[in-house]
Amino acid sequence: STGIETSALFFPTPAANLMSSLSSLIREPYGCFEQVGSSLYPMISALKYFNAYQSGTLDLITRANKHVASGYQKLVAYESRGGGFEWYGSSPGHEVLTAFGLLMFKEMREVYS
Repeated sequence: STGIETSALFFPTPAANLMSSLSSLIREPYGCFEQVGSSLYPMISALKYFNAYQSGTLDLITRANKHVASGYQKLVAYESRGGGFEWYGSSPGHEVLTAFGLLMFKEMREVYS
């Protein structure tokens, strides 16, 4: 025995493949501002898709909403005293991270309030 295992997934439709892919994006965001944003932004897009096409299971949507709420709380904790955002909330804020954050917050308004 070589110890090698293989597996295969078969999807009956492209939509089934898409749902499987979107569900893999739903996870707890963690780390610095950039890491939280890098996992949060795809979840925002997935939730927008679920809302637009009335798709996704209740469990998947509930988990996504929970993780987006958690990600939002983590992002706002990285706000710098003088304004803007920084990797861990130090001052001064970082211009590029602040722009990225503002873009995420704008997108997030469609799925989180």
